[in-house]
Amino acid sequence: MEITYRSRRVGAINQSAKEKPAMRATFVLDRDRKVVFSVACPVNVGRSVSETLRIVRAIRTGRLCPAEWKPGDAFGPSDLRY
Repeated sequence: MEITYRSRRVGAINQSAKEKPAMRATFVLDRDRKVVFSVACPVNVGRSVSETLRIVRAIRTGRLCPAEWKPGDAFGPSDLRY
C-alpha cells in the first residue's frame, strides 16, 4: 500500500517495534494521491483535527494562506498562487 510505503520512507513507522513506538503522522493527499502536506510527531504529542481541517481548507483555496488563516480571512497577495 502506498501510504505504508510513504510512512516508512519518512520514518513514521519503525521497522523494529522494540526500538520505540511508531510516530503519529498525518498526510494530506491531493486528488492525484500526491502528498501535499505531512506532519509526524512523537506519540506523546497530540494532533489537532481542527488544525488538519484548516490546512485542508487552505490547500483547497489554491491561494497563499498565512499562519492561523481561517475561512473568511484575507488571503496573501492575490497575484501569487502556489
